[in-house]
Amino acid sequence: MSYWTEEEDAILREHWGQKSPSEIGKMINKSRSAIFERANRRLGLTSSFRKNTQFWTPEQDEFLRQNWIHMQAYEIGVSVGKSKASVIGRANRLKLPNKRVALATLGLKIKTYRGPTRETRSSRKMKPRPPLVYTGAYDIAPTCAPVHFWDVKKDQCRGIVGEANDGLVMFCGETVCKKPVQSGMDYEYVDTSYCIYHYRRYHNNVKVK
Repeated sequence: MSYWTEEEDAILREHWGQKSPSEIGKMINKSRSAIFERANRRLGLTSSFRKNTQFWTPEQDEFLRQNWIHMQAYEIGVSVGKSKASVIGRANRLKLPNKRVALATLGLKIKTYRGPTRETRSSRKMKPRPPLVYTGAYDIAPTCAPVHFWDVKKDQCRGIVGEANDGLVMFCGETVCKKPVQSGMDYEYVDTSYCIYHYRRYHNNVKVK
C-alpha cells in the first residue's frame, strides 16, 4: 500500500484543476487512479476538478486560435501535443469559425480528395467476361465411354452417369471445360470439374456463348 505524505496532499490540492491527474501523478510518483482515489474520497476535490480542469494551457489556446484556419487539425495537434479529436473539440469550445466559411471569405478552398476523374474510372473498368472454353456439343450428352471412380483423371469430367458393379459411381470422362476467373483487371482460365454438357446441367444452364 502506498501512503500519502502531507507534502503530496499539498501538491495535489495546489495543482488539482490546473493539471491533469496524469501530470500530477508524475510530479509525486503516483498512478492516475491513485490521484483520483485520493482526490475523490480523501480530499473531496471531485467537484473542483470537474469545474476547473483545463487540459489546454493559455499558450496552447493562443496557438490554436492563430493557426486554426491555415493548419490541419492533426498538424496543430502535433505542434501542441494533442490528438486531432482534442484539437477539434477545443476549437468548438472556443467557438472558432468554421474553416470552410472562413476560407471562402478569403477566396480559398479546403483541399479535398474527390476520387479519380471520369476518364480514370472508365479506363479502369473490368474487361467483359470471356466465354467458357470447351470441346464437344453443349446441348448433347457426351458419347464417350464412362470412367470408373478410381480411374478418372484430372482433366476428365466428373459428371455422374451411372453405377459400377462394385457400387461406386461412374463418371462421364469427357474433357473438362475451362472457365474464366478474375485476376486483377483481367481474366485467366482454370479447369472446371465437368464437361460443357454437365457444367450447364449443374449450373442452371449457364450461357456458353
